[in-house]
Amino acid sequence: MSEKVPDKIVEELRKAARSGDLKALGKAINRNKRDLPEDLLEAAEDHRVLKETMRLINKDKVRIYSEGVRLNVEDCCEEERKTRH
Repeated sequence: MSEKVPDKIVEELRKAARSGDLKALGKAINRNKRDLPEDLLEAAEDHRVLKETMRLINKDKVRIYSEGVRLNVEDCCEEERKTRH
């Protein structure tokens, strides 16, 4: 099992994502790049991917591990059920 990124760093990323400022999220990623997975570092380089990543973080649909960012699948199904009814 892969290690989760430290809660302090995840909270910093969530705070930057909640601000809605892509530049702030990019800076938070760059400040912690040593402890973050490669896919998150690549997301910081592409404006559209960074924006989508910010949206997923704000909706609490991702978990950040040292090997990569994973979708929180359980929550995705709940939202799909809500939109169908």
